[in-house]
Amino acid sequence: MKTKFRGLIINIENPAGSTRSGVDPQSKEPWSTRMPYDYGEIVGSTGVDGDPIDCFIGPDKYAKFVYVIHQLKKHSGEWDEDKCMLGWKDGESAKQAYFKCYDKPELFFGSMSVIPFKLFKTMIKSGTFSRRFMKASMYSRLEREMALHCGYAKSN
Repeated sequence: MKTKFRGLIINIENPAGSTRSGVDPQSKEPWSTRMPYDYGEIVGSTGVDGDPIDCFIGPDKYAKFVYVIHQLKKHSGEWDEDKCMLGWKDGESAKQAYFKCYDKPELFFGSMSVIPFKLFKTMIKSGTFSRRFMKASMYSRLEREMALHCGYAKSN
């Protein structure tokens, strides 16, 4: 299913209310999360990981900023991929919305970048999004600790 969000075409993989589930590849434990928001990928985009950019769609169609969460791998704490929060009024509400979408969000949340929506659209269309966030996503342990200290990341 496809939808539009302020001119971006989003391929919805998991609509709000659906259940997303799988099996953790390392622990072999099953997991399941009921999706409180639409989740999908921005059609025609390329993220840092080379795949289309993943996004959650929130309630505020006029949000001025996009909040880019630099997600970590659950078992290693290394950078995994970026998740873009479209449609939230501020960073704290975007972060709380992200937390509602995971069974153990504190294991995934690394840090967050903020981009004006208009610039985000320009970056998507020009293909510069992945280059812009490549460095931001590759945090060292010290940088993660600094992000924790400054309140940009959540500790366990």
